[in-house]
Amino acid sequence: MNKVTIGLDTAKSVFHLVNKNNQGRVLNRKKLKRARVLDFFANLPPSIVVMEACGISHYWCWVISRLGHEVKAIPPQYIVPYRKGNKNDYNDAEAITEAAQRENMRFVPFKSQSQQDVQLVHRVRERLIGQRTALSNQTRGLLAEYGIVLTKGLAQLTKGLPYIIEDAENELSIMTRHQFSGLLEELKDLQIRIKQVDSQIKTLVTN
Repeated sequence: MNKVTIGLDTAKSVFHLVNKNNQGRVLNRKKLKRARVLDFFANLPPSIVVMEACGISHYWCWVISRLGHEVKAIPPQYIVPYRKGNKNDYNDAEAITEAAQRENMRFVPFKSQSQQDVQLVHRVRERLIGQRTALSNQTRGLLAEYGIVLTKGLAQLTKGLPYIIEDAENELSIMTRHQFSGLLEELKDLQIRIKQVDSQIKTLVTN
């Protein structure tokens, strides 16, 4: 039996889909609340389900493919030429279906859940590194406003800052020392978090 092709326009709350047979004839259009999507596909015979490649499409690939469907994703730029009329959810879903049925269409390989996990951890690490850099630069800038300059490098900053906070001869006020102490604790916390993430990355890579 030839499989029906279903163009699925994903969203946060309401999904739209368009079914087409192998001759390109629209069989039906349907609107589904997010909570009903899996129930709907669970009750369909094996079909080809196609969606626009995006951040959330990997998740929907995993869960819909487990229900026995063949799931694919198309880069957004390859869908646009097949959209008829104004951009709306049903037109988007139909454009996805039509693009999927074209010969030589390019599909995006889905990441496995483990690949997605690795990407997630790397993104978290990148953000933490950015926060640490911004905090280090801010701390150095604030120290410079009090005439205190440390050698470049994170290690020099975290090593030198405790001595600056305790130095009674540098004329820093009690409030200022308290603030620099808080900045130092933030840096230490970020260092700990980054080491934890590095350990997670190492575990994911070796498994």
